[in-house]
Amino acid sequence: IAATMIEGYYRNSKGDQRKFFRYALSSSKETELWVYRAYKRGLIGEDDYSVLRDRLSNLIPQIINFIHKLKD
Repeated sequence: IAATMIEGYYRNSKGDQRKFFRYALSSSKETELWVYRAYKRGLIGEDDYSVLRDRLSNLIPQIINFIHKLKD
């Protein structure tokens, strides 16, 4: 997620930047799914799941806001 955002940040046009930030948003949503599946399968404990879920819950709106600010 971070590497994709860095790659987008250094693009020349806002359109290219938005594209990469959307990729990062999709990766965040995908990560959310895999973390949930890992928890349900017993691969991670409830504490780890809660921490990861909370971090993603904070990250996703930030990425969305970043994309919206590029539209100005």
